[in-house]
Amino acid sequence: MDFTEVLNEIDENTSNEMKKKIHFYSLRNFLLYYPHVKKEKNKITSLINEYLEFIKINNYDISNEVSKELYFRYINRLGIYYVRYYGFSAILPTFMIFIFMIVPNILVWYFLNSIYLTTILVFLCFYFIIKNYIKGYRKKVYGYQY
Repeated sequence: MDFTEVLNEIDENTSNEMKKKIHFYSLRNFLLYYPHVKKEKNKITSLINEYLEFIKINNYDISNEVSKELYFRYINRLGIYYVRYYGFSAILPTFMIFIFMIVPNILVWYFLNSIYLTTILVFLCFYFIIKNYIKGYRKKVYGYQY
């Protein structure tokens, strides 16, 4: 099954804002690796086809609430298969990584006054940023409004 035409149609007929709402880049990454899908192929194909049918019926124009529902109904479920079998990762925005790392760093520094634990947490932060970058470069990521 070739999804190139469908991706081109979506790319041409939607704004950048709407691409986020329909999770265009996550879908693109899933479809890019679709030819490599061997395990759970029927389930993955079914989810992709249902998703594409839903957004096409709605003319690629959906609300934020529907976007969230679609994410959990289709994209996240596809992501579980792709993470398990094909090395994908859910992407976190860089600012979220910083938030998740700054707060623990402050708490560790304030309560434990440990430069060693703080340093470890800083390196973890950089690890997750680099991991996101590499997976994003390889197009092996998916995420909410991505």
